[in-house]
Amino acid sequence: MKKNVFAILRKGTAFAAALLCIGCMAAPVWADKDSDEEVEIYTSGDYTYSLMLSVENQNKKAACIESYTGSETTLVLPETIDGLPVVALGDNAFVQSHMLEEVTLPRQMVGIGMATFADCSALKNYYVAEGNPYFESIDGVLYAEDGTYLVRYPIGRDPVDVVVPDGVYDIGYVAFAYSRSLTTIQLPDSLEQIGAWAFADCPQLNHVKIPESVTQLEDFLFFRCFGLEDITLPDTIKSIGDSTFASTGLKEFTIPSGCTTIGQATFANTEMTEITVPKTVTSIDFSAFGWKLDRTEQLYADESFVIRGYKGTVAEQYATDTENGNVFTFIALDEETKQTDTNSKNPSHTVTTTAKNAATAFLAELTPLRIAGLVISVLVLIAVIIGGAIWMKKK
Repeated sequence: MKKNVFAILRKGTAFAAALLCIGCMAAPVWADKDSDEEVEIYTSGDYTYSLMLSVENQNKKAACIESYTGSETTLVLPETIDGLPVVALGDNAFVQSHMLEEVTLPRQMVGIGMATFADCSALKNYYVAEGNPYFESIDGVLYAEDGTYLVRYPIGRDPVDVVVPDGVYDIGYVAFAYSRSLTTIQLPDSLEQIGAWAFADCPQLNHVKIPESVTQLEDFLFFRCFGLEDITLPDTIKSIGDSTFASTGLKEFTIPSGCTTIGQATFANTEMTEITVPKTVTSIDFSAFGWKLDRTEQLYADESFVIRGYKGTVAEQYATDTENGNVFTFIALDEETKQTDTNSKNPSHTVTTTAKNAATAFLAELTPLRIAGLVISVLVLIAVIIGGAIWMKKK
């Protein structure tokens, strides 16, 4: 099998699947028939599909399966629909198909959508038709790029402890999402990327160690992982996405020293009562931390939440941003403490040490506390993290 670079692009409801080849093998590139307009849906038997056109030849058409209304438990996807080759699966195709136990992708399939096969609670095996140069099944797990891209894991196996093989550099969107049994997962040092929602709604997942080769945590990555109380992150993490840890079991969290960006509702609805923000962080989005959900699933600011950080940084700005409903206590930390080295041969020599989280209480006694005034304002109630998935089937 030739090595391929696999990508799926979305624009609104439009879909494009592209494969860029490394080596001599030609790779087709397909795009929506009317990518700037509403996609027209056709029905053929138990399937609905949209049209795709060859980028190289506009007269060459193909089908992208959008939904399936049948009840087969073992499903072999058709090679053609209405005479058109089946080359892709749409974002919502087979979402919550709880009857599905096995599925086989056709020979000409080159791309699947972001939430394809999400929450297929009975699906135990992915298979790929012989001759497909882009996907492959390894022990029933769906891979691409010669086994280096783990596309989907069959959660119907009720996995408990999973070891992702060494050599995998990418884990796809919703790859393990909605697994009610997954407790631990071991990630390889080769891993560089993890797709959004990859572990969302895995309520039993309790600990994860992210390898140093990963630099970004995508949106909703651990959303609604209620049992997640411990996570090990490397200092290589530069950004944490929207709702990445929302509605998890986290009670405390250390922001990696290399982190610069924290997304919207990243830690919303957790049991965290405080956080220390390093000076490297230059962007904190609305409701990133200190916000919880009420009984109506509306966000509200927890006035008892404490933010420790440095004066004049985004940490202080966020804590005192009353326009966005932030009414938190801000405690300013000294960036450095200087201690006289009395044992030094040079009495004027000083030793400089960075303030540590563990010394927070001690520093608070040495330096005046700067407590931002608590201002009660009209809270901006938004349903940032309502629902279990943003790509559910259209009702």
